[in-house]
Amino acid sequence: MRRTGVFAGGAAALAMSLGTAPAASAADAVFGGSTSASEAIVFKADKTAKKLRSAVIAWTAKCGDGQSFPVATEVTASSASPGFSPAPTDLLMSRNRGGRFAGKQEGGRDLGDAFAAITVNVAGRLKPKSASGTLSAEVTVVEKGSGNTQTTCRTGRVTWKATRAPGRVYGGKTSQEEPVVAKVDAKRRRVTDLLVSWHGPCNPEGFARFSESLSNFPASSSGRFGDTWDETFKLDGGGSRRFDYSLTGSLGRRAARGTLHVTVAETDAGGATTGSCDTGGVTWKAATG
Repeated sequence: MRRTGVFAGGAAALAMSLGTAPAASAADAVFGGSTSASEAIVFKADKTAKKLRSAVIAWTAKCGDGQSFPVATEVTASSASPGFSPAPTDLLMSRNRGGRFAGKQEGGRDLGDAFAAITVNVAGRLKPKSASGTLSAEVTVVEKGSGNTQTTCRTGRVTWKATRAPGRVYGGKTSQEEPVVAKVDAKRRRVTDLLVSWHGPCNPEGFARFSESLSNFPASSSGRFGDTWDETFKLDGGGSRRFDYSLTGSLGRRAARGTLHVTVAETDAGGATTGSCDTGGVTWKAATG
């Protein structure tokens, strides 16, 4: 059965993750949802949902030179240590109590002849069954040789909302560090929503990244679900772009996991292949609580 994907983003010249944060404990309160920019987002808090522990976030900043700069990463709520620089996955908290939090992530990436300085601000309010807040990011790309700023990239103010429903809402990440959120119905016989992002290199050049909202996957009594399907879109000039998907998943009482593989093939009006992209084998894991 065909699933419909809602795409946000696309080809990007610059893409990266900021590293891997340590896994949170099994007693987490797990919130899963999405941002106003159509990205999945995940938060994990202590079991009383009063203090943030970690988050999986994704965003795309628009650059002054016309390019885009997407990032996906897991961050851990941390406190500053005088005399030491924060790790790229640290979310340095200025507030984290009573269900309210605010933190900043600072990192950088080597781009060859240039360096990208990245600052992300995340804030929100946690309630027993829901959470909401804001996110913003800024990237400054500086030429190493001259020290001149090549471009600045910004997301603007992004809002987000998330739900906590143990046994029904799962939140985690893929092996590409992209956030993934799954929601199942009350009888646990259908995955009603699967929010996931993926990226991969393209041939002859370039890079593709998409955020998708997939839906309506029947689940077996053992919790297994999945499908293979394709989507084709017409392009200007008579060509087409085809997406082929292979998805598997398994739902447990406390966790879910699975695989995702996406390929993209672009053809011209005569049917000749002009480009292709491939994620390779992607795995994903998520928790509920």
